[in-house]
Amino acid sequence: MSEEKGELKGMLIGLLLGAAVGTVLGILIAPAAGSETRRQLKTALEDLPEKTKKTTARVKDFIRRKKEEAGEEQETDT
Repeated sequence: MSEEKGELKGMLIGLLLGAAVGTVLGILIAPAAGSETRRQLKTALEDLPEKTKKTTARVKDFIRRKKEEAGEEQETDT
């Protein structure tokens, strides 16, 4: 169980870092005035905690459902 938590934690960290880097790079590469770019970065960073909570909840729910499905499959196999 501890190993699964470690894998989940690593996956979530990778997912969140990827999303953050993608957002920042997308904003920096897109042609816009400096003040507009700074505004977009500020907004993206302000939204990040809420997006992180929602993504974490969705991933946890997905994993919970997959575990339940796996348990049901084991019961029918025996």
